Order: sequence, then C-alpha cells, then structure tokens
Amino acid sequence: MSTTIEDKISLFAKVLFERIEEEYENEKNKIIGYYEAEIKRVKEEYERKKSDRIREALKEAEIKKQRIISKALTDKKQDILKKKKELLEKLIEDMLQKVEDFLKQEGYAEFLVNSIIEVKNKFPEKDKIIVYLSKNDFEKYMDYLKSKFDENLEFMMGTEEVKGGIIAESADGRVRIDFSVGSLLEEGKSLLAQLLFSKLGEEV
Repeated sequence: MSTTIEDKISLFAKVLFERIEEEYENEKNKIIGYYEAEIKRVKEEYERKKSDRIREALKEAEIKKQRIISKALTDKKQDILKKKKELLEKLIEDMLQKVEDFLKQEGYAEFLVNSIIEVKNKFPEKDKIIVYLSKNDFEKYMDYLKSKFDENLEFMMGTEEVKGGIIAESADGRVRIDFSVGSLLEEGKSLLAQLLFSKLGEEV
C-alpha cells in the first residue's frame, strides 16, 4: 500500500504534536513542581516564623509575668516593713507611757533601792560611789535613799538627760554604770525591735 504525501504529513504532524504535548507536560510538571515546592517552602517559612513569634510572645509574657511578680513581692515587703515600723513605734509609745506612769507609782522608790543595790555590787566594796538622780527623784527620794545605804554612797542631782533611774560613778570617775530610765528604754526599744522582727519574720 503506497503512502501518500498527505499520510506522511499527517504522521509527521501527529509525531510533532505528541512531542510538543510531551514537552508541554514536562514543562508543566516542572512549573507545577517548582510552585508546589515554593508553596511548601513559603508555608514552612510561615510556620517557622509563626512558631518564632509564638515563642517570642511566650518569652515576653513570661518576662512580664516575672516583672509583675517581682514588683508585687517588693511592694508587699515594703508594706509589711512599713507596718512593722508602725507597730514598733506604737509599742515604744506604749512602753514610754508605762514608764512615765511607773515613775509616779509608790513602787518606784523600791525600784531605785534595788537598782542601787545591783549597781553597788559591781563596784569594789570600799569604793566611794556617786549616784546621780533626776531632779525630781533627788528632791523626792534623796532622804529615803540615804537612810537605806551607808556613807560610801553620795547622792547628787544629775543632768537633764537623767529622767529617772540612776547613773552610778566611782569617785575617781574611772567606772560609770548607766542604769537610768533612758538607758533602759533604749535597751527596751532594741529588744522590742528584735522580738517584733523575729516573731513576724523578715519575709512573708
């Protein structure tokens, strides 16, 4: 069977179209593959950045939380310290009032006697001791105190800093023992502060 020119052209066209179609499919697949890979890359990049943003947001949230907690704790400690100081001031005020009341009571004279006995025992037996009293105590109790002790004791009016109690000093001035109300109050304040901060604790 002879092949006509038309058949040859038709066959050539078919082969050509098939090749073109094959090349088109290959090129199309390459393009699709490229864009699918690009889409995947973009998605992965987005997810990575999203994860980074989430991590960063969580990190910032944690930092902010810690700042808030730290500030709250600092404020709380300052508030507690303020309340401790207020309470200490109130206790000291009450203590001062009790001391002032005690200085006016009958038992105060015996307190002076006991204070002198305690202080006297800290000096050598034959030492002459000068006992300083407040102006009020000197005028009110000197005769009574003289009747209680021997001649080794000399009673004198102290300076204005002596509000009550006694200050004893050896005649040569080498030994001085402060048993005044002011000294006892300072010790009391220190003790109150220690007890208060110990009982309530330094922290919550």
